[in-house]
This record gives sequence, structure tokens and C-alpha cells, in this order.
Amino acid sequence: MSEQKTRITLATVLAVVLVSLIVGAGYRFFPAQEPSSNPVILPMPISSPNTTFDRAAMQLDVRLSQYPNSTESFKFNITQSSSIKINVTLSSLSKQTEFTIPLYLSVGAFQNQPFAKIITSPPTPYPALPWPSHDDSPAAPKPFEASFDPNPLILKPNESKTTILTITALEDAALGTYTMLVEMGNWEQTGLGGATFQLTVVPK
Repeated sequence: MSEQKTRITLATVLAVVLVSLIVGAGYRFFPAQEPSSNPVILPMPISSPNTTFDRAAMQLDVRLSQYPNSTESFKFNITQSSSIKINVTLSSLSKQTEFTIPLYLSVGAFQNQPFAKIITSPPTPYPALPWPSHDDSPAAPKPFEASFDPNPLILKPNESKTTILTITALEDAALGTYTMLVEMGNWEQTGLGGATFQLTVVPK
């Protein structure tokens, strides 16, 4: 009888070990995929959820980096009452069209919660928004001030130029992560209306 109990015990232990090995192999060969946290370059404005975007029609490319010749990034940190400079490099993919690209900055969301309206801080010389669908919310508190130098950018065919985006976080800007949008030009002409990135206000 004791021999039978021993066999049952050994079989149970072996089963547990076997299950553990199978689960471990599953995690090893099929690890969980973490969602990418990098914002994607996206067309704007989007007039309806059914609007399609033909990437083959893109005539403009955008790259963001904190320092000249540094790796492209879509995540930046800033403290209250301080400023950050971001290099915004625009490259024309057109072989024959010269583009004049006006630039401005807007805030799309805070802590992944979209605003009812996009809160925009338009830098001079563009106090008015070029897209009627992107109404500003003048009564909403502005967490940032922004400017681009130079603005606008004039791109010849196949030319690349960099403008310096300076963002200042106001003293009462809430701590947390904002989804920011560099918006530009005539998206129907360039095939691209803007690029998103994350800006996190951290404690001093």
C-alpha cells in the first residue's frame, strides 16, 4: 500500500515539474509583447473616422531629437518653469514641389486622456489656426508656451531643414505626461499634417 502511495506521489511531482517546464518554455519562446509607447507620425486633421491615409502620398517626413545629430526620440522631460529645446527636422520627399510649412504646437491629451478640444499654443507669426477643425480652447489653462525658430520653414525639393522648438512649462503645469502635436502646413499638399510626441512634466 505504501509503495502505491509512493508511486502516486512521484507521479504527482513529475506532473507538476512537467507543467512548470512547459509553462517556462512558453514564456521563453513566446514572451509577452509590450505595446510600443512611441507615438506614431499621423495625418491631421482627420475629418471622420472613415478617413483613409495613403502613405505613398507622403511628401514630407518629420524627425524629432533633443540635440543636433542625436538619435530620434519621441519622449522628453521638462520641469515646471523651465524650457526645453527640440530639433524638428523636416525633409521634403518631393522631387519638384517647394513647400512653405507653418508650424505650431498643440496639446492633445494628458495622462492618455484626450482633451475635449485640442488646446493649442500657436507661436507667432501664426496667431490664427490654419485648420478650422482644430479649434483652440481659449478659456482652458495653457500648461505650456511654445515657439519655433525659424517659422515657417521653406523646403526646396528633396531638401531637409531643422527648426528649433522651444517649449516652456508654466509654473502651474500639472505633473504628468502630455501628448503633444507638432502641426504643420497644408496636409492635403504634403500628405502629412503633424507628428506626436510625449512630454512629461517632472518635479524639480
